[in-house]
Amino acid sequence: MERPMDCKQAQILSAPHILGDLDNDPLRCGQLEAHLLGCSECAQTYEDFQETIGFVLDHKAEFAQAFKKARAIEENAVPA
Repeated sequence: MERPMDCKQAQILSAPHILGDLDNDPLRCGQLEAHLLGCSECAQTYEDFQETIGFVLDHKAEFAQAFKKARAIEENAVPA
């Protein structure tokens, strides 16, 4: 039988779980979900990750545009 998931493992797997990268690993998904039910600190971290990832995904076009502008400025900068 597998050992219960610890907080470090839960925090490492939270973002991949949110992004759907663990969909093909029901054992890990179940372990993570069980851990989150029993650990309020990790559950809060998971919720924070959800909000942050959601924000980034909702605004990825703006982030890409800002990155391109910053890169163009950097490439055109004249060394002092």
